[in-house]
Amino acid sequence: MAGKRKPGLKLLCVYKILMDLSDEQHPLAHQQIIDELDRRYRITAERKSIYADIDILEASGVDIIRTPGVGFYIGSGDFEVAELKLLVDAVQSSRLITPGKSRQLIKKLAALTSRWSGELLERQSAAIIRPKMPNESVYYIVDHIHEALRLGKKIRFRYFDYDVSKNTVLRRDGSNYVQTPLALCWNNDSYYMVAYSDNHDGLANYRVDRMQDVYVSDEDASAVNTERFRLRDLGKRQFSMYGGDIANVAMRFENSLVNVVLDHFGMDIQLFPDGPDHFIIKQDVSVSPVFFGWVFQLDGRAAIVEPESVRTLFTSMLARVRGST
Repeated sequence: MAGKRKPGLKLLCVYKILMDLSDEQHPLAHQQIIDELDRRYRITAERKSIYADIDILEASGVDIIRTPGVGFYIGSGDFEVAELKLLVDAVQSSRLITPGKSRQLIKKLAALTSRWSGELLERQSAAIIRPKMPNESVYYIVDHIHEALRLGKKIRFRYFDYDVSKNTVLRRDGSNYVQTPLALCWNNDSYYMVAYSDNHDGLANYRVDRMQDVYVSDEDASAVNTERFRLRDLGKRQFSMYGGDIANVAMRFENSLVNVVLDHFGMDIQLFPDGPDHFIIKQDVSVSPVFFGWVFQLDGRAAIVEPESVRTLFTSMLARVRGST
């Protein structure tokens, strides 16, 4: 019989059938497994050989649950269904991932669980429609950036903005940027390349979806002291990846804003009580209009305490806003 002639193949096929068709609500009896082996793979098997395969799979670490009088199912695969749901939601909600690529990724994620759970994941994702970017070249750009990081090379690209007619307008009149890539960073549903600029001896952030004509340069990457730029703290000190001069800023918040502060700066930020209703933090931030906008949107429940130079810049921005209305 084919099942006896190819025991290794049959064992793999039994595993695939269990992965595809079984879960807690859908255990498979030995006869169902035999029927699927014949239907899918033209492999003939006997009842006792199925039990032997189950024993081998269990011995190899596969979590197989035996339901007396009913059958078998895979208890836990590489991912729990709840974990896959989180990943599917992340793919579906990402504005950067195009509709076509979203469908492909969700189908691959759904294949990591049983057919029944996978179909449910796909149905749930199809019911949610969110705005998406149309540019699939993002995936190739990310590939080039990873390749440059792996090889220790600079990246060459052009960078653009949109005008009011939604046309692309190249910066620097279309001339190339040549930068040392340091990291890829996800922020506010956009993907950024963090790079070192030799010309300015500093960091710059570039939206990956606004890069074009990207390729790995033959020029070696610059030696960069990442501790000097504290890349690990980039997400805390920058707001919407908007750069600016870095200053150590003391800010005072109402106690009701603890969640807001922890969401942005992380759980390791120190909170210093300031009376019964307020607390103060001290944090390096990139001083920029986006940072000031973040403070402003807290509706008077947050204030910049020091340094005075940053307070002055903030009040100047508020004056300009009042003057423009």
